[in-house]
Amino acid sequence: MAEQGGVLGPYLEAVKRYRGDEASQAETGSEAPQVEANEPEAPVEAAPQVDDARLKILGILAERQELGVGELQEASGLSFTDFGAALTALERAGLVEVAGSPGHEVARLTEQGKALTSFQAS
Repeated sequence: MAEQGGVLGPYLEAVKRYRGDEASQAETGSEAPQVEANEPEAPVEAAPQVDDARLKILGILAERQELGVGELQEASGLSFTDFGAALTALERAGLVEVAGSPGHEVARLTEQGKALTSFQAS
């Protein structure tokens, strides 16, 4: 594959960045501040899973073959930011191509994307 890490490249990069924070703390000997037992922890809001976003986009394109980017974003139910990140990652991975003038872009699966989605369906 042209991109190092293939389809999972962006995911692996994110894991490396996450683990890199832990590794840099271990190397420098610094640790995160300890929270005392009587201090309530702030609620943690779950971040949307980029992998889920990518799968959602692939699934929609597998069913509809070709779709305007605006319609695809609406059909996915993803935020503009999450949708853009997922679509860009799919383009870089060679699974989706986007063509057309700004405001009239159309997204479709590449041959590699079609092969992947047909494999998932079987």
